[in-house]
Amino acid sequence: MSMRYSLPPLKYAYDALEPVFTAEMLALHHGKHHAAYVDKLNELLQNLDCPAPENIDNFIADGHYSRAPELHRDAVRFNAGGHVNHTFFWNILKPCGETNNYLPEDLAKVIDGVFGSLSKFKEKFTATALGHLGCGWAWLNVSEKNPKELFISTTSNHDHPQMAENRAKKTFGFPIFTLDLWEHAYYLLYKNRKADYFESFWKIVDWSVVAENYRKVLAEFD
Repeated sequence: MSMRYSLPPLKYAYDALEPVFTAEMLALHHGKHHAAYVDKLNELLQNLDCPAPENIDNFIADGHYSRAPELHRDAVRFNAGGHVNHTFFWNILKPCGETNNYLPEDLAKVIDGVFGSLSKFKEKFTATALGHLGCGWAWLNVSEKNPKELFISTTSNHDHPQMAENRAKKTFGFPIFTLDLWEHAYYLLYKNRKADYFESFWKIVDWSVVAENYRKVLAEFD
């Protein structure tokens, strides 16, 4: 029998991200949507007797989803991606209004070198997110070839930059930052005002975690 994955607890309370996300929004998003991806993935893996590594990130990066029977492969990929992407997303957020939430110098220098400034990066990232059609995710990635090369990409549905298919699209990279573009992430509060959601989102980004994600990628190049 394949191992079972579990819904990771958040590092903050459901009401901690207000007013950017309300407690109701977070309870629905994390407690219902994310939980459903985990439950469905476990159900699929058990019924298909599909092998799965202990670390869900390896399930994506090593292409374990592609080993599922072809009839169910898309469902395994979708739910595994939903679990990985949401787990990553929750971790880069922090309560609104917390002090000392600045971009650490090491990552700031790289962002300045690539995009010109943090504000210019935000503008480009938001424009890319707004230009994405349908459901998906926006990402800031480190190039697999150069740790000083950052690039912005989007993926559809619950695809992830580390999925092998993204090599063909030349969007394969190591993600250090993401934004959920699915309507269920924002619709309860922002309705169809995606731009307002994207603007508010910057208030709850935990830049220390983003920088730590970058340092972990750098360590892979050593």
